[in-house]
Amino acid sequence: MFICLYSMLRINTYTACYTLARTFLWAELTASLEWQLDRFYVPEKWASSLIYSAVCCSMIYAALFLLFISIENHYQQAAPDTGNERVSLKDILLAWGTALFFFTFSNLSYVEITSPFSSSGIAEIFNTRTIHDLAGVIMLQLLYVQKAEAVRREEVNAIRNVLHTQYMQFRQSQDNMELINEKYHDLKNMIASIQGIVPEKELDRLRAMISRFDVHVNTCSQVLDVVVTEKMDLCLQRGIAMTCHFGQTDFGFMEELDLYTLFNNALTNAINAVSDLTDSKDRFIVLSAVQDHNVITR
Repeated sequence: MFICLYSMLRINTYTACYTLARTFLWAELTASLEWQLDRFYVPEKWASSLIYSAVCCSMIYAALFLLFISIENHYQQAAPDTGNERVSLKDILLAWGTALFFFTFSNLSYVEITSPFSSSGIAEIFNTRTIHDLAGVIMLQLLYVQKAEAVRREEVNAIRNVLHTQYMQFRQSQDNMELINEKYHDLKNMIASIQGIVPEKELDRLRAMISRFDVHVNTCSQVLDVVVTEKMDLCLQRGIAMTCHFGQTDFGFMEELDLYTLFNNALTNAINAVSDLTDSKDRFIVLSAVQDHNVITR
């Protein structure tokens, strides 16, 4: 079972050991339940028929395994993929400790029939075995769901931290842009005040030096103004032509953090892609948004 799980699912050793504990107890429950159903429903005259027993066994095994697959598929939609689970040694020990505990008590009657936890009758032995195996499967399933929830919470917290960092970067960029605009206007007024004193050629050189800070963007959104201005400055540094057409678009339905993250990531990817192009004619980015009633397209 371990070799099959490890090779067919292409998972690491820890994950295979963890999955093996659940699979092992499911197999125990299937074997015990099959025996009980077979003995309960099969008439005495057919009990000795090998063909009938094989057919009955195959049907019950198939039904239980399909049930197991449906349960796994249900939880895999919300939980991480089996191969991506962050399984630790503690998870393995807990899973196998639970599996061996219930397995031991379910099979105790085969070893010792005089203990307080065992039975002497065949039917009672299999009743005890099935109940203990079922309890073990439920316990392992609960542990699995709890682990999946913990992993999902970690991922949500990690994403939240990344978004918070990006939002703080936005705030910092906003403060920097306001400071740059203030200094730009001061320099522009300074150049105007010395006009006629300093040679025109020198004034043109000074105007060219500060022209890169003269980027005015009006997107009807303060957040987008900051993002687009920051990316336009980056495009100037990399020799990329960037144009922006927003018109009368209203992004008020989006949170500031979501809006910043969306356009910041999109423009960063676009700039990185265009930066690899060698032909200057292809080094351009067009950012546009058009609103049609309640729908915004680009």
